Amino acid sequence: MFSYFFKNVVPFRYEVEGDVISEEMLLDFIPQLKHVPIKASQKEAFGFSSIVGFENDEQYIHSIDGWILLSLTFQKKNIKKSLLNRRFNDLKIITNENNFKMGKAKLTQEEEEELRAKVYLELLTEVQPDEDYLNVIVDTYSKNIYLSNDKAKYQKVFTNLMRKGIESFSMSNFNPHGVGLHLTQWLYKPTENLPSEISLEDSTYLTSEQSARARLTKQDLHSDEIQVLINHGKKCSVHFPINETVLN
Repeated sequence: MFSYFFKNVVPFRYEVEGDVISEEMLLDFIPQLKHVPIKASQKEAFGFSSIVGFENDEQYIHSIDGWILLSLTFQKKNIKKSLLNRRFNDLKIITNENNFKMGKAKLTQEEEEELRAKVYLELLTEVQPDEDYLNVIVDTYSKNIYLSNDKAKYQKVFTNLMRKGIESFSMSNFNPHGVGLHLTQWLYKPTENLPSEISLEDSTYLTSEQSARARLTKQDLHSDEIQVLINHGKKCSVHFPINETVLN
């Protein structure tokens, strides 16, 4: 929930046998599913990585009261189809010309497929991978999970990795109201709605139904002015107005 840990928030509900996820459960398998840097011949590689923002490269889990922070790293090599076709065609022409000079037949379809696979593997060893991250917060109080990326593939990979250690794990019931509803409730009369272990900073984002967004800085988020803005349809969005000292 730091600004550098969560730029966007995609909330889900989770279900596990035994009701809740604990840090002890995760410690049993998360380190064994850590990300290993992509190899020259690999197209993609992913796994759990050290928590973003912490200096310890082996810190795969960080817990704060009822919240558990996780991070995943994704590496992928993108091979342009045009480049693959061009290099394959050039090599096919050269190979067929050499075969003709030696009195051999042209490449068969099977041989062409093998040649294309060889070219693809060569390109994999040349291309530098793109790297991306998925940050996760597991809320053991509400049984919600918050992801920093809305890519369906990332969600599927995360779910599959979790099931390697917790077979009953599932994510469902996407929250149609979004996490902004919860953040808005925290801002609206925080003395009544804000969880006791959280304190507010002095800035936040408020968005209207017309998508106009205003950033409030150096403001007293406990003031009546914030309540008036919320009463007029403004909602908290994007950033968590949370004091980072609570999360250290």
